[in-house]
Parts: sequence; C-alpha cells; structure tokens
Amino acid sequence: MQRLSTFMVALLLGVLMFSAVDGQAQVKRYRVGYKDNGFSMIPEAALLVPSNTYPFAANINLIAGYQVNAHFFVGGGASIDAYGSDLYVPVFADVRYFFLEGKFTPYAFLDAGYGLPVDANLRLGAGPMINPGFGIKYFLTRTTAVNLSLAYRYQSMPVDLTVPDASVAARTNYIQSLGVRVGLQF
Repeated sequence: MQRLSTFMVALLLGVLMFSAVDGQAQVKRYRVGYKDNGFSMIPEAALLVPSNTYPFAANINLIAGYQVNAHFFVGGGASIDAYGSDLYVPVFADVRYFFLEGKFTPYAFLDAGYGLPVDANLRLGAGPMINPGFGIKYFLTRTTAVNLSLAYRYQSMPVDLTVPDASVAARTNYIQSLGVRVGLQF
C-alpha cells in the first residue's frame, strides 16, 4: 500500500511538472465547443470489479455540465449501476480537472452523490456513493473527445434481511470497486 501511494504521488508530481513546462509552449488549443467554456455532455460506460458480494458489476453514466475554463469542468449526473441483480440509480455531482490543453489531456475527477435502489422486493436501501479517479482525454476533433479512466467506486447499500417470525436482521453492504470507464465528451 505504501508503494502504491508513493507511486501515485510521484505520478501526480510528474504530470504537474509536465503541464507547467507544456503550458509555457505555444500549443494548438483543443476545447469543448471551440472555446474556453460552455455546456458539455459526457456519456460513459464502466466495468467494475467489486471487492465483495458480487462477482462483477457495470454502470452507465450520463453527465451534463459546464466547462468553466480549459482546466475545470463542473456538472451533475445520474447512472444506472448493476451489481448482479441489484440495481441502483446514483445521482451525483461531477468535478473534473484537466491538466493540459493539448490533444492528449490527463485529468482527475470526483463523483459524489447518493445511490437510490431499484428493488421490487424493497430489501435494499439508499446510501452514499463516491467515485474518485483519473484518466486521459483524447480529442477526436476540436469538439469531441474520448475519455478513458480508472476509478475507485464506493457504494453503501443497506440490505434488509428480515426473516419471517424472527427478529429483523439489517446490515449495510459497503461495496468497493475498481472500475475502467470509457466515454465521450462533446
């Protein structure tokens, strides 16, 4: 764990130094909508590897927001998360920081919100969701980019395991997942 955190700090410092050097050079600017700011949509799909309970999971995100400037994006979104047969619809805020202004742009992001269950049996409850990660954005055109990212996803799922003629047994299932996401930004 110590090696991983040391590697992450070194990687972040390298990206920041590279962006400072690159920022001084004259580069062709790539932006959403040919400008420093504007409305942007980001549809994404992800495969998740949960740490417990479920062998695999998947989700689909739709994020809408505003590109504040070349580096900051702020938006909100909703997703459909499928953990086996358990479905959640998280509603969340999305914040992204883009390190460079070139055709390839590394970025970091944070999604935070609340997962609402879609459960016919009413055994699942709602819970908080957080999803930090980092990725790379590649511009196909000056207005459309492909995003590829790696993220950690945490979803709290209260589960009611009530047995007839017995006491109520409720527990919270804390799902931690690693995920790979691919999407478009336009």
